[in-house]
Amino acid sequence: MSYGDRFKGFAMLLVASACFFSLAFFFLPTAVLFPGKFALSFTLGSVLFMGSFAFLRGPRAHLAGMVSKDRLPFSLAYVTSLCLTIYSCIVAKSYLMTLGSAVFQIAALMWYGASFLPGGRFGMKIFTMMFLRAVKNMAG
Repeated sequence: MSYGDRFKGFAMLLVASACFFSLAFFFLPTAVLFPGKFALSFTLGSVLFMGSFAFLRGPRAHLAGMVSKDRLPFSLAYVTSLCLTIYSCIVAKSYLMTLGSAVFQIAALMWYGASFLPGGRFGMKIFTMMFLRAVKNMAG
């Protein structure tokens, strides 16, 4: 495929991803009552987003980047969170499991994305420590 064709496919998948992310965040106020709507929309948006970059770079190059030594733990956590979210929404139909897997997916996506940025992992480590400290202080 030519670069122009790959870029067109990338753009189409990116727009579709943005639509699903928009749906997910449109239902964000009801995520507490219906976490499945948020989780499935967010998961489909994530899969399309990842697919768009795989389309642009080529699936083999994208997969090689995902399983590189320094990104493999983040990739595994992210793919696991995607699968867990789909399972909890469609198969288990568990409210708490869906809510928990959606939170896990968002955190894994942030860590996965940060693994591509210079200094991103260090920044996410600091952010995570601050977040956990704030949660600990709020809990008592």
